[in-house]
Parts: sequence; C-alpha cells; structure tokens
Amino acid sequence: MEPAVYQLLNTALATHPGKELDDEHVQTLRAFVSDNVLLAAFDIVDKSFVNKLNLPGGRSMFEVQGATSAYIVTLGIESLSPCPASCTCPSFIHLTFSTGPTVMCKHILAVLIGQSMSRLTEKGLDLDELCALLKDHL
Repeated sequence: MEPAVYQLLNTALATHPGKELDDEHVQTLRAFVSDNVLLAAFDIVDKSFVNKLNLPGGRSMFEVQGATSAYIVTLGIESLSPCPASCTCPSFIHLTFSTGPTVMCKHILAVLIGQSMSRLTEKGLDLDELCALLKDHL
C-alpha cells in the first residue's frame, strides 16, 4: 500500500473516532478498496475478530482472525519498509510481491476500521508470549 493512500485512509477514519462510520466514510473507503474487501473487513470487525496486542516497550501489533487462520497485522512501519502496514495473510504477501506495495487486504482494513470505531479487544503480551505468537504465524 502506498504511504499516501494509507495516510488518506487514516485521516478519513480519524475524523470520526469511536463511533459508527457514516455513509461519507464508507464512500471514502470504497474509493480505495473493492466492495468485497470492504464488506469482509466490516464482517471481521462485527465479529470482534480484531485484537490489539500490546507489546513490551510500548509498541503494538494486531492479530486478526481470518476465514481460515489468524494473521498478524502491523501498522506504522514506514521506517522499516516501503509499506506503512503489513499482514501475514497470503493475499497481502502475494499481491505485494507481484504488484508492489499498493495493496490493502481485508485484515489491514479491519484493523483501521476497528481502531476508528474503538472495536478492538486489547491484550498485553510479554516477550515469551510474543515469541510464541510469532513462531505460530510466521
């Protein structure tokens, strides 16, 4: 995903924090993602499948339950990668390597929507739990 697109989506979603998204916000999202991705992301949020994992040192990442598995989503990694967000799902990995950092999978969008609507479950992880989680997902 291009950093400019990521920033536009974050800005659009940040204008309405903690509330349901109105039609204007949904139309903004539709300008960047397909209806299928948008509906799938809302479904993930509605099912409370987005978990914010608070890590040692004040950082965080997200675990998102997908249709077949749980995936790890990271946001705000511009200093480490040309992508401002990443996901361990096969769709994100395939499209990123085949077309470049221009994709947003339903899991990343679900995290952005979940943050905007305050619809995340938070969980703290220590280093041992973090290592076990990453071992399972990578």
